[in-house]
Amino acid sequence: MAERIGVLLGFEDCVIYLLVGDELVQYAAYGVKNTRGREIFEPITVRVDQGVVGRVAVSGKAALINDVRDEPDYIPDQFPGLSELAVPLIFEDRVIGVIDTEASSAFA
Repeated sequence: MAERIGVLLGFEDCVIYLLVGDELVQYAAYGVKNTRGREIFEPITVRVDQGVVGRVAVSGKAALINDVRDEPDYIPDQFPGLSELAVPLIFEDRVIGVIDTEASSAFA
């Protein structure tokens, strides 16, 4: 799923986080986080009170960041992205995770 989303949207990086308690855990990845088969390279966990993905998990609203250098909540990972799109995964009116994508160029 992470690969299909990344390819479809033209992002070099796509990570699917699932909510476990008050943390978002990386469960699937496409791009630099997935260089060895289906294994996630150096997975990270983000608390829901941290970063763009945490903000999206709490609010249930997508975040589109044109330039992450201007985003104080941005948490850098292995991919040196410039723009970020984070979308909540909602099931039965409850956020269960976040799809987080990044690209090396800004959105037009």
